[in-house]
Amino acid sequence: MNGPRLWLCCLALMAPAGCDKPAEELPKSRPAVRASAGASGSVASAIASAKSAPKVSAPSASVPVTGKNPSNVRLLSAGAEPRRALKYKFEKGLERQVVLSTRTKSTIRMGTRTLGDAAVPQLALTARIIVAEVKPTGTARLLMVSGRPSITNKSELPAAYVAQLDQALQTLGGIRGETVVDDHGHVVRSKLNTTQFKSAALRQTIESLQGPLSRMAAPFPQEPVGLGAKWEVTAMVKEQGMQMKQTVTHELVELDGDRGRLRVSVKQTAPSSSLHVPGLPATAKTELVGMTSSGRGDTRFDLRSPVPKGQVRTQATVKMKSKVGDKTERLTIEMNGLVKFKPVN
Repeated sequence: MNGPRLWLCCLALMAPAGCDKPAEELPKSRPAVRASAGASGSVASAIASAKSAPKVSAPSASVPVTGKNPSNVRLLSAGAEPRRALKYKFEKGLERQVVLSTRTKSTIRMGTRTLGDAAVPQLALTARIIVAEVKPTGTARLLMVSGRPSITNKSELPAAYVAQLDQALQTLGGIRGETVVDDHGHVVRSKLNTTQFKSAALRQTIESLQGPLSRMAAPFPQEPVGLGAKWEVTAMVKEQGMQMKQTVTHELVELDGDRGRLRVSVKQTAPSSSLHVPGLPATAKTELVGMTSSGRGDTRFDLRSPVPKGQVRTQATVKMKSKVGDKTERLTIEMNGLVKFKPVN
C-alpha cells in the first residue's frame, strides 16, 4: 500500500471511528496513537502528507470502567438545603433510544511548525437501551443494541477514504451489550458481545464502546445532596491500549422532582509509553511522551430514564517522539471535540 497508513479510533461519545482497511482485516491492536512512516521512513513526513487524522482518542466524558475496576465517587460539597439522596428508579420494560454524535478537529505540529489540520470523520450512532430487570434494591440490568454508525461529513473527506470507512462500518451494526447498575448509577458489571467479530483488533475497538454506553446514567454520591452539590468520580481509563487517569467533577445546578441538570468537567492524563509505528525500521523507537485532555459540558438527567441529554466540548494534546538512527522528531497533535447525546423517544 503506497503512502501513509493512519488509523482512527472507533469510540462512541468522544472519538471518531474508522480504519484504512476493511474491519475484518485489522491487525492486532496497539497503543492508542498510531501513524505510519512515509517513503522517507519519517513519522513526520507521513503525517504531513496524510489526509486523515492519526489514531488519537479524544477525551471521554464518561468513566469507561467495568466492575473489575470500579470508579471512586467522592462528595466534595453537599450543596444547599433541602437535600436528598439521588436514586434512579427504572421500570422493567422501559425502552429508550439515544443518538450519539461527534465532531472533532485535529491539528498536527512538528516542533514549532504546523503541518496542517487533519480531516476527521464525524460520526452519529443510535443505540437502544432496554431495562430488562429491576431488583427490589433498585439495581437494574440494562440491555443495549446499537445501530450502524454513519459518517456525517463525507463531503469533507477524500472519496477513497470514505469508501474504506463505509466498508469497515458495515460490520458494526447490531452490537449487543449488558450493564448492571445500582440505584445510584454505579456500574456493577458491564459486557459487550463481540464474538461475531473475527478480528481481535476489531473486538478491542468495539469493547472500547463499553464504558461510554454503560455510563449513560451519571453516578451519584451515596449522601443526600442539594443544589450546588459537587462530587468527583475518579477512575483509571483504558482506551485502545492507553492507560489514563480520569477525573470527572459533577455539579448539581438544577433539580425539579426526578429531573435535574449537571455541570460536568473532565480531566485526563496519560504517562509516557512505547508506540508501534508500522513502516519504520525495527531499530526505530517511538514513544508517547504524554497526553493531557479536558472537557466541559452539561447533562440533563431523569431518574426514571437510563438515557440523558447533553453535550461535552473537549480539548486534548498528545505529544510523541520518534528516533530513527541519529534523527529525532517530535510531534504534537491537538484535538478539539464536541460530543452530543440526545434521547429520541
